[in-house]
Amino acid sequence: MADCPFYADCPLANELLLADDIELVKEYLNTPGVLTIDGLSESYREKYCNNYYTECARYQVVEELGFEYSPNNLLPHQENRAELILDDNS
Repeated sequence: MADCPFYADCPLANELLLADDIELVKEYLNTPGVLTIDGLSESYREKYCNNYYTECARYQVVEELGFEYSPNNLLPHQENRAELILDDNS
């Protein structure tokens, strides 16, 4: 699969994966299979940004509603949260 078409404009890809937000860092480190911030960034980028972007919660919200509806702290694996956002704004 190709890279996510929203990668260049995604705050998560461009800023939040730099681990500036301590609450996001805590969430990341609770994600199974992620041991370090660098590992997390690479893991998310490899899985969601570079391969299976249609499974990304952020992609789903942006595709349907636009970037303004995607909270900066929405993580790629939070599909249930994305569904709530979509339901609330449909």
